[in-house]
This record gives sequence, structure tokens and C-alpha cells, in this order.
Amino acid sequence: MLSRNSNMMIRRLKTRLRGRGRFCSGFTDDDEKRKSRERFWSDMSVWSDMSVWRKSGMNTSVCLLGCSIGEFSTLYAYSFFHVNEMVLSDPQYYVLLGLPLVNGLATSVALETGILKRQGMDLRNAFQTAMGMSFISMLFMEVSMEVVDLYFTNGSLAMDMRAVPFMLTAGFLAPWPYNYYRLKKYGKSCH
Repeated sequence: MLSRNSNMMIRRLKTRLRGRGRFCSGFTDDDEKRKSRERFWSDMSVWSDMSVWRKSGMNTSVCLLGCSIGEFSTLYAYSFFHVNEMVLSDPQYYVLLGLPLVNGLATSVALETGILKRQGMDLRNAFQTAMGMSFISMLFMEVSMEVVDLYFTNGSLAMDMRAVPFMLTAGFLAPWPYNYYRLKKYGKSCH
């Protein structure tokens, strides 16, 4: 039989361990988070909230506008200056291949930061929010747009106007479910 002091010490120890995310039963906070994610993803009604789809669609559209400005202007410059005549074996090709992606990300972050600043956030928090919440979405968007462009131009660094609607469609559809998920699960959106 344990004394009263021993029982109190055990209770205090359990409380401290729970505070650190370790439970005496062997479960951790990570296990609970994993189970929560599994419950979230297995419930198909989560994906049927039309108001969240509309809001996430608007957020994705603003992000697409910012990404498109940087991507299309860089690809247009490549076409204008005939950069598209580089071959795949040229090491500069791979550097130039990433430039539309980087410029698209930069213009999108700048646009998102400006929108958040205009909504009353200070510049530092606006920038951190734009980078933190929507950067993965922008990355999905930019990569999908770049892949479509490379498909239409057969790997050359150029702007093919026939590809623009397909690039915009792919750029919108690739991150939209992720944006919906963030908004539905965490209540977080870019703006």
C-alpha cells in the first residue's frame, strides 16, 4: 500500500509528463495528432462544405494572379531575348528553368503581403503570413504551371500563348485542395 505522499508524488509526476506531451500510457501528442488527421481524412463530409470551397477558391485565385505575373513576364522575356534556343545539356538551362518559378513566388509573396498590409497588418507580420501560410500553395502552383509550359514548348524556355489557359487551369487546380484543407482544418487562409 502506497502512502499518501507517494500517491501525491505519482500524481505530480504524471501531470508533469502530460505537460511535456508524454503520457504514462505510452501515447504521445504525435499519436493523438496522427489519429486526429486520420479521423479528418476519413470523414468525406469534410470535403462537401461549399462556402469553404468558394473562399479557398478566391484565395487560390489571388495567389494565381501573383504567381502568373512573375512566371509569364519571365517566360515572355525569354521569348523576346531568344533564350529558348538553349539545349538541355547546357548547365545554364537549369538555372534559367528555375527563374520563372522564383519570380512567380516572389511576385505572389509581394502581392499577398500588399493585400495583408492593406487589410491592416503591419509589414513584418504580413510578410510572415504570406510566406508561412501560402508558400506551399504557391510552390504547387508554380511547379504545375512550369510543367505545363515545358510540355507545350517541348522543353524550351519560351512563352507559348496556346499554353496559357492550360497553365492557369493547372496552376489553379493543383493547390486548391490544399488551400481548402488549410481553411477547413485550421481556419487559416492567406488573406
